[in-house]
Amino acid sequence: MKVKQRVYICGPYSNGDQSRNVNSALLAGNIVLAQGGIPFIPHLFHFWHFIDQKPKQDWLYIDKQMLHAMHSIVTLVSENSYTEGMHEELNYNEDFLHLPVYNLSKVVRDNFMFVEMEDER
Repeated sequence: MKVKQRVYICGPYSNGDQSRNVNSALLAGNIVLAQGGIPFIPHLFHFWHFIDQKPKQDWLYIDKQMLHAMHSIVTLVSENSYTEGMHEELNYNEDFLHLPVYNLSKVVRDNFMFVEMEDER
């Protein structure tokens, strides 16, 4: 059975204006959706955090576990602008998962489409 690619949105959250960062991640999710992918936007934990605050490492642990369900990653900023959390997520991917990583600007510029894949289950 073919499934749409699940795409992890990886971008700054705690550096700078958190609301603006969440908005940027949501806009990226819309682009991924329009280009055939199913976005996972960890920035939405922002709202959960208002209800039940957890240490940053707990959120990063959840993020890394969710990476296991993804087919690819889209970064919102260039490599020289990666935050500490982004580095942690991307290093985890590099060490354990080896998912392809795409930069959002390249996805948009090249009109990259997230193709359907065979379900591995």
